[in-house]
Amino acid sequence: MKQLLCLLMLTLSGIAQTFQLGSSLDDVYGAFGVPKRWWASEPRQYINGFEDYRAAVGIGTIVQDVYQRETKTNAYEIHLTRRTDSRDSRHSPKIRLAGLDFLVGKPGTFREILTDVLEAGIICATGCNLYGLGDISGY
Repeated sequence: MKQLLCLLMLTLSGIAQTFQLGSSLDDVYGAFGVPKRWWASEPRQYINGFEDYRAAVGIGTIVQDVYQRETKTNAYEIHLTRRTDSRDSRHSPKIRLAGLDFLVGKPGTFREILTDVLEAGIICATGCNLYGLGDISGY
């Protein structure tokens, strides 16, 4: 109930939700819902159904959750990287959000994009190094 109340308050206040590094996978799904799409880096393809996702994970494929976000100036596809955290329990480790990859819909300068990505301001509030990749797909 508390999560629902926080989500409702954020929605009504007009503050966009942001992904928080270190969040448990349960917290991410509680805030953003279960994704409808996943990315499998090998064989470099999208997985579009939950049954296909389960099958891929069942054979050991590493997948990333994929979310969409649109702002006034751009559209983003966000890939979430997960890691297991066994600090509390080696036998039952938690899965936590360890990284975010933003695929930019409309190319722009780093400064334009970083001001549009709320997580960049939060993660880099005390300073950080940022890397951008350009490829033939236009990312």
